[in-house]
Amino acid sequence: MKKRYCYTFVNLIVIVLFWTSISHAQPKLEDQMRFPWATSQKEFFREWLIIGGFPNPDGNGFDTDYLQEHGGETGIVPATGMQHKLPEGLIFEWKKYESPYNYINFFDPLENVEYSNKIAYAYKSIQRPADGKVILSFGNNVGNKVWVNGKQVYGNKSDYAVKENYQVEVDMVKGKNSILLKSVHGGWTWGFWMRLIEPESFSLVHDFQLSPSILKTTEKNKLILKTDRTLNPEIQKIDVNVKAVAAGGKVVAEKTVKRCDQVIFDTDDWKEGVYDICFASIDTKGETETAYLYWYKGDAIQKAKELVSSVPENPETPEELIHVMLSELIYDKVGKDLSNIDSSLLGALYSPLMEYEESVNKSAVRKNGFLRLAYRDDIDNTPQFCRVYLPMDYDPDKKWPLVVNLHGYFGANPVYVKWWSIDMRHMDLVDKFPVIDIEPHGRGNTSYQGIGEKDVLKCIEMAKEKFNVDEDRIYLKGESMGGGGTWNVGTRHPGIFAAIAPVYGGWDYHVNMTEDQISKLTEREIFNYESNSNFAQADALLTTPVLVTHGDIDESADVKYSRYAVQMLQRWGYNIRYHEYPGYGHEGIPYIDEVISWFLQHKKNNAPEKVRVRAAALASAKSHWVKIMQRENPYAFIEAEAEVLINNTIRLASENVLAVELTPHPELIKPNEKVTVIWNVNDIREVKPKDGKITLAAKNYKPARLSKNPKIEGPISEVTNTPFAVVIGTISKDSLMTKLCRQKAQEFINSWKDWQKYEPRVFLDTEMTEEAMKQYSLILYGGSEANLIAKKLSSKIPLKITPQEIEIAGRVYKAKDACVQMIYPHPLNAERYISIIGATSYAGMYSYNQNSNDCDFFIQDGCVPNKRLGRPMDKLYIAKGIFDYNWQIADELLETGDPELRKTCPVRRVLPDLTTTIDNLPVIDPGVYKTLAGRYEIQPGVNIFVYIDGNKLMGKAPDGIVFQLFPSSETEYFVDRADIQLTFGKNETGVVDKVIVHQNGQDLEIKKSE
Repeated sequence: MKKRYCYTFVNLIVIVLFWTSISHAQPKLEDQMRFPWATSQKEFFREWLIIGGFPNPDGNGFDTDYLQEHGGETGIVPATGMQHKLPEGLIFEWKKYESPYNYINFFDPLENVEYSNKIAYAYKSIQRPADGKVILSFGNNVGNKVWVNGKQVYGNKSDYAVKENYQVEVDMVKGKNSILLKSVHGGWTWGFWMRLIEPESFSLVHDFQLSPSILKTTEKNKLILKTDRTLNPEIQKIDVNVKAVAAGGKVVAEKTVKRCDQVIFDTDDWKEGVYDICFASIDTKGETETAYLYWYKGDAIQKAKELVSSVPENPETPEELIHVMLSELIYDKVGKDLSNIDSSLLGALYSPLMEYEESVNKSAVRKNGFLRLAYRDDIDNTPQFCRVYLPMDYDPDKKWPLVVNLHGYFGANPVYVKWWSIDMRHMDLVDKFPVIDIEPHGRGNTSYQGIGEKDVLKCIEMAKEKFNVDEDRIYLKGESMGGGGTWNVGTRHPGIFAAIAPVYGGWDYHVNMTEDQISKLTEREIFNYESNSNFAQADALLTTPVLVTHGDIDESADVKYSRYAVQMLQRWGYNIRYHEYPGYGHEGIPYIDEVISWFLQHKKNNAPEKVRVRAAALASAKSHWVKIMQRENPYAFIEAEAEVLINNTIRLASENVLAVELTPHPELIKPNEKVTVIWNVNDIREVKPKDGKITLAAKNYKPARLSKNPKIEGPISEVTNTPFAVVIGTISKDSLMTKLCRQKAQEFINSWKDWQKYEPRVFLDTEMTEEAMKQYSLILYGGSEANLIAKKLSSKIPLKITPQEIEIAGRVYKAKDACVQMIYPHPLNAERYISIIGATSYAGMYSYNQNSNDCDFFIQDGCVPNKRLGRPMDKLYIAKGIFDYNWQIADELLETGDPELRKTCPVRRVLPDLTTTIDNLPVIDPGVYKTLAGRYEIQPGVNIFVYIDGNKLMGKAPDGIVFQLFPSSETEYFVDRADIQLTFGKNETGVVDKVIVHQNGQDLEIKKSE
């Protein structure tokens, strides 16, 4: 797990730096390429004035007029540059925006806005030749209000559209008219389409999303539906089938009428409960189009009360886990007081109520069904969920293709019930294609690495157990972070998928760095960068087809990453296809039909003759029938290629491989006869497979009793990818050590909870049972003198700590006031780790942080790093390294700090009250601090404040975080616990008028405003 810093203003700096660094460049080759001639629906409005980022606390922003300063929502006539200032000081500015395509994506013009739960406006003026009526046709995928000439013509707090889904006849005047749209960001997408249509020009060119509604009636036991709301007479001629479906899938009523007709169902004989009203039609291209509404017969509020009041106290089964989650979902949607629900929110009850009824009755596996898979993850004992959508004609006796769909990054990182589409019961994909779609949660924002990757694999296994899945037709796709996840999971498990389709996702350092920058990297730096590339293991896709999709103006995930990956695999001759959508950014690409149709053309190759492996770790060093069991150098990639030849012969070429396991498919070899393996040309062996396996070891491989393996290899970060528990030491004779053991453990617990929304398992060392000690990987806070469990295991772990020294695997290091963290195989469980965090004193324990998780062990003290000032952390460690494959220290895998640099480095000294001071600093005249104090404006309303507190120079970030500034000279200062430096500058008269913030290799100049 990666440490999350609290210095939010750093992110603002990075954003501002990025956008201010863009300059006008010469036209690029792709800009000069032509496209096939095609008609373009230019009548869609593409030019707007946009403003956004207004707060939406508790959803009240929808009804809050943020434009009152300049006429309000009914009277405003905005102009480029017009500003609105809120009472809390936030300033927003109208900007001109021209979309390159018909969809107006708020993410594009509001690139520097924290989107989550925010309000935006779009304004458009229109010239009309005469007074008259016209059709305003639009679609939106979030909550919106629309005003025409100051009159509100539409309002809906929540909506979902993939094209136009609302048409209203409006009055416009000769000359200038105005349209104002207000939009609430409520999910993964944020935008709209809009155009005017002359009533007499309606035709099938004007397609319209099927948009039914329930009409109010005073008639008892009657359900009256309007099948569409289009005003287009040509679309009104199209048939639509309407079904009322009870929980469990029983169709209780059905009629076929025309679009925009009314349907009346007599509900007298219907049982109480939720009904799914299903509408099926075709669009103007003749393709299937569906829409859904919910209707409830009876008292939905009472049913909701029964659901939440019957929640099990200790949920364990999938049904119990889902029950608890649904109760949380109801509370999230309508509030805790179910006796006082806003009537407009009643519809939010229907999806969880139907899911609950089908879960209890075990009737969710049905045609056009929706259900949720659930399990309790052994990693941290938390409930995890996966949505499942079944096709229109699902038959359990028939094998079905499975599409695994990975979601993108959600910046707010909320609890599960607040994620996008959590209660969405229907998916267009399965309505149009004969596939099962599953949507793993992937443990949230994990980039589908570690626990996220494990979750995806678990969901696939559960789906295979629950449904009749065709294992030769399992496909993987995802958008944004999910696109990167598609590369991650797909390249590490090519034997699962028939094809993969990353959509605007993936990263590689080659795109960001120049050849000169790359040439200056050390071998280990290159290894680290390469290990983090989403394409690092693409070699394994030798027999896996890949379809990459990206928009060419994507400013969230640079299209260059996809281009790089595609070009690389094309050069290798791999089966890769690329569709780059001109004029599309990070949303709105209409790729689904193409990708799913392409998926269904492919079946998995279960017996590939040639297999390639490339991996940075043993855990992922596998592909089809080749699995690497041991490597020599942990700082080098594992590479292998295996190919079946004639005469029961296998050619094996490898680099950095000491042991390998081959399990070729019976179609490839004669498994009952000896197989000739030619390893790296000169090593020829005759091997008889045993239980289908051929196990080989290099002649120079000398494993010890305890050796690394694909399950237990380290580094420190891997401990949280196994079932783990935090164990807090309480037995130290030093009360400050005991206090800091608890404090450091709590920092980890808080960080995990902030990320994963649940606390991990936590034990006091004196309360942990022998059974629990054996069952989990243990993160032990405190060495053997401070933690009882560490003391019990100390004879089996090569770590010794004294007040002056730390010894690891026989190596002794002078380490006064230092801390150590080390990962090692669990002495009592071969599939678990021990991670010990100890220190030579309480001051040493204070210095511990969670940043160094890419190694097997490290020792550090109070030296304060600052890379720009020539004090990189790697030069300040007392020691840091990776154990060799026998869990021993090897000189070539060990790093030690620079002794001379450590002598002159500022050092954090911890006082008995656990406050700190920093020694080895220059003495600065207090008068200098007075010249630096003031407000420094990053952008309107966003400031850094510098002020004096006693004898300290302090800073305050825009989010209120306070930090101390420590001097390197009179003009240069650094921030403790973050690699940030500030350089104050003076004007011609010698007065301080700016500060330059240096962070992550970038510089941001901020003017002093007072």
